[in-house]
Amino acid sequence: MEKKKVAKETTERRPAVLQQLPDHVLQQIMLHLDVKTAVRVSSAARGWRHLWFDSQRSHIHLDIRDFHGDWGRLFDVVDRMLRHRGTDTNTQPESAITELHLSFTGQRAAPATAVDRSADPQKLLRLSISGRTPSWPPFSRRFVDSEPPRWAFSFLKRFRFLKELTLHAMHFPDEACIEGSASFLAGNFPSLEVLRLEGCSCYWKIPVAHPRLKQLYIRSLASVFSLRLGIDAPQLDKLEVEIETMAFLRISAPALREFRWLGGYSREIEMQKLNSITEVEIALPDNVGGGRNSSMLPIFLEMTPGATSLKLCSISIHVFYLKPDLDEFLPHFGCLRHLEIAAKLCKETAYVLSHMFHKFPQLQTLTIDPNWKFEYPPTFTPQSSREVLDCRASHLRIVTIYGSLHGSAAKKFMVFLLKSAVALKKIVIKCINPEAQLPLKDILLNLPRSSSDLNIEICKREF
Repeated sequence: MEKKKVAKETTERRPAVLQQLPDHVLQQIMLHLDVKTAVRVSSAARGWRHLWFDSQRSHIHLDIRDFHGDWGRLFDVVDRMLRHRGTDTNTQPESAITELHLSFTGQRAAPATAVDRSADPQKLLRLSISGRTPSWPPFSRRFVDSEPPRWAFSFLKRFRFLKELTLHAMHFPDEACIEGSASFLAGNFPSLEVLRLEGCSCYWKIPVAHPRLKQLYIRSLASVFSLRLGIDAPQLDKLEVEIETMAFLRISAPALREFRWLGGYSREIEMQKLNSITEVEIALPDNVGGGRNSSMLPIFLEMTPGATSLKLCSISIHVFYLKPDLDEFLPHFGCLRHLEIAAKLCKETAYVLSHMFHKFPQLQTLTIDPNWKFEYPPTFTPQSSREVLDCRASHLRIVTIYGSLHGSAAKKFMVFLLKSAVALKKIVIKCINPEAQLPLKDILLNLPRSSSDLNIEICKREF
């Protein structure tokens, strides 16, 4: 009777999220992990608040904070959780865990007793591991060897059948992990198709080489010294790169179709021409006012001549006017269909757009974001004798503008646009207050234009 009473009290004190756990799974966890001393999240939750199973019983999320216990016992628990999934009466043995998310924040370095026994979880397809929250600037705690990367990578090696791997806020100290070892991914994860490095850091070098990798996402990657980033993936289809420190970039991906450079400066880029690329997105925030990053734009444009979609984030349109070296690359974009760029709705933009319409004769959709906070530099002073080119954007069908249209400058710009885009079918205006733009619709419809069936859509902008 006394045992039943204790069990009842334990169940009542159990957090609500644990009510969903099968008893046998909870017993296995409780037997191999002292939650009162090993895991400290909150006294009320007894460390279990961040442990939960989804309704499909195929995912595990385990968030451990301030862990000072035995890492071997911890991963022994994870192993048992993976192996005992099939014993649940509501779960078939073949419906094993397919996703495992581990988060370790604020912990000390792991002891050398980390378990290295393979659990052989062949059904695990997606795994994500998070270290401490990223910090900045360099040489801060982010670059102190306080994360446990050695046990993390030792733990990773048992999941040879992974198809998707996410590493968040992990620091790679030396070649014992991934840095300096191009064969780490291919040797340990032969089936890997998707790799995400989010908020990670290293000392100076990270090579990514894999024969079957199809998607690579690198976000907020930083290094103590100048980063050497090498990518060698013959089947890579999508690539996103965002770095926080200066880098030397080498890309070998002949099958690449989508390329996105989302931030950072590379002093040296080694990249062969990629005719397979159709979608290009480039963000160079320091480019405003003709900054140093503008030197990267011609390189990217030259290497992606077959692009049909070009999105230039935070790159002001005047760069195409100021940089004479860009002009020689623009004719290579004869197949460009979609262009997105930051520009003010003013006379200066009309000058540059008329020039670009000549370079992009097949352009079908144009997206303009006038809300980007930049000013045309003092050097941008078109001569008074210079007139807008008598161009005809004969293929332009849809124009999207992010922001409100007001003032005579915007009206003059729209007159130019309607005159140039002789086949324009639709104008979409996405703004914060659509009601305030309704009078503009009548004004635009009454402007002189070549096309008689123009559709104007005003809607709320979603951020």
